[in-house]
Amino acid sequence: MRGFQYRLSRLAVLTFLGACYGSHGEEGDGTDATAEDAAADEATIPDDEGAEDAVVETEMDEGIDFGSDSTVECPPLVDGRWVDFTIDGSTFEAVDVETPCRMSIVIGGPPGHDVVELVCGTGAMMTTYTIDFFANPPVSPTYWDGAEVTLRYVADPVWWIDRWFTVRGPSGNLLFGGASASRLVPPGEDLATWYAPLDLRVVGGLCPATDSGCGPEERQAIEVGYADGRALILDGYQAYVGGLASASFHVGTATHHLEMTCDDVPDDWYMLVFILPPEG
Repeated sequence: MRGFQYRLSRLAVLTFLGACYGSHGEEGDGTDATAEDAAADEATIPDDEGAEDAVVETEMDEGIDFGSDSTVECPPLVDGRWVDFTIDGSTFEAVDVETPCRMSIVIGGPPGHDVVELVCGTGAMMTTYTIDFFANPPVSPTYWDGAEVTLRYVADPVWWIDRWFTVRGPSGNLLFGGASASRLVPPGEDLATWYAPLDLRVVGGLCPATDSGCGPEERQAIEVGYADGRALILDGYQAYVGGLASASFHVGTATHHLEMTCDDVPDDWYMLVFILPPEG
């Protein structure tokens, strides 16, 4: 599989300045945005192996203030932050489930990881799904240990495998979720419904294109709205969105090929994870 694995290792984080931008694909036309200056220390992104010594203590970014007058500049990729996840390891099987589950947090997992086990189903037939987050800052979905939840999980093998999941509480309230895929939502799903109450769209035109080995590629951002807050989070960045009751939103990768010269690599790739605050 040519030219694909390089995407999943390109993770880094930093808040940046906000201004004019254009969007690509299904999210519609670009709009204008503005931002305050922000900065973070740079550090090398570690591999999973040896993560115990590699995890870096960092402050959360606050995202963009859409009311300031600064101009967006494309920030560097390296900032000591990263995010990745697996569901049931490295399986390459098609999945499309919506199932009730009981959630438990695995204590003493690999360094740098948060591991969630969901025991799902009804009656005698139960299935366990293991979600392994590897992130800095950590994802920490510990609020809901022992909770009754609903898992929605779709995996779609192509030459690569697209994966999306959400975990919602008994009233349908979104708790956490993620995507590692060539588009933000599974085929046939509505963007607004899948992520509700989060409001997401892809934003491009922020960074110059570089040669990926499969054609010119640009880094993108995800514009995230939640509660009374809104932030523009570039690929490799992480931010709180929504004021006091804020969602933690990691964008590990968001890239778009302006021209694709490979036939076994997706035009776009998104790796993102989000955790919403507990209710009450």
